[in-house]
Amino acid sequence: SLADSMRPLMQFAELQKLTKEIQARGGSADELHQMRESLVGPEAAGRLDKLDVENSNWQQQLNGYLKARAQIKASVSDEVNRQQAIATLRNQTFASPEDRIRAQTYETMRDNGDNRNF
Repeated sequence: SLADSMRPLMQFAELQKLTKEIQARGGSADELHQMRESLVGPEAAGRLDKLDVENSNWQQQLNGYLKARAQIKASVSDEVNRQQAIATLRNQTFASPEDRIRAQTYETMRDNGDNRNF
């Protein structure tokens, strides 16, 4: 039925809403997990917890990279050398090609004044 096919979407919307609310008020990882478990069950809750850790690690890695990149941009005036230094930094910071592309996309958007987090 239509109601059945809508249920996952409604669950997902509710999950996102509650997640944002809990994070906004500085709720614990444990509180997040409890909410998820009651909404989507223990298995999915576990996968979401793992994703949180990965996203948090990624954000830390990215922030460190962007700081170092800003230092390069400020201190290396030659365009070619600057691009090489940034590429080297990116390769040292991010192990996988996917992460490098993701970082590059992120910094391009930052440079173009789009400050969304993703």
